[in-house]
Amino acid sequence: MNKLTAVLILMLFVTSCAQLTTSKSKLAGLKNTADNVADEYVSCVVKNTLSNASQNVVDVAALAQMAASQCQSELDSYESAQTEYLAAQVMLTKKPLQESVDALNKRATLESTEALVAAAENQPAGSAPSMAAAPVAVAGAAATVAASAPAAAPGGWNAGQRIYLDCMEDQANKYAGLNESAVVIADVAQSRCKSYMTGPGAAALEQEGRTLVMGTVFDAKLQGEAP
Repeated sequence: MNKLTAVLILMLFVTSCAQLTTSKSKLAGLKNTADNVADEYVSCVVKNTLSNASQNVVDVAALAQMAASQCQSELDSYESAQTEYLAAQVMLTKKPLQESVDALNKRATLESTEALVAAAENQPAGSAPSMAAAPVAVAGAAATVAASAPAAAPGGWNAGQRIYLDCMEDQANKYAGLNESAVVIADVAQSRCKSYMTGPGAAALEQEGRTLVMGTVFDAKLQGEAP
């Protein structure tokens, strides 16, 4: 064994030990930091989506994409925090980080859709035509996002993780008829299903579960199954 090989093995061993010895409290702290930054990014996207809606653009996907480009610094902060959280659990962070970002963007689009629908419903008669036309465009976009949400789960979820996603879907179906927002229902579902979260990539799994719940609730609302 040459010196270079020995050094690489030693570095790998030290890195692995550091990951395996990360305390639960530190891991929870890293997750909390990443979640808070994720919330800031989503809030930024929602805020800018509503602002951009006055530009006669009523396609929610286009609005959300435009808003996301205005929130790049928030996304960069999320990627940094999420990478640190993932690195405490797995050796390779590139794939789970991309899954987390994809799930976060779906969440941002869903929450932007909900905000646009609420804004359109509350708009006084005779206001700007861009927002008056929004419900039709938003409904179509929400239906597309909702329909794609269940199939969006990465193929890497194991049987245990699928139990968590099934639990989230069951909770979504159970509470979709309540006069509550998709975000609130997703929070309730997460609190009741979090005990089923297993394995690495917990943040990405949670985001996937929340996206699944919000998509199911939006689908129910658009189908007239919920108020």
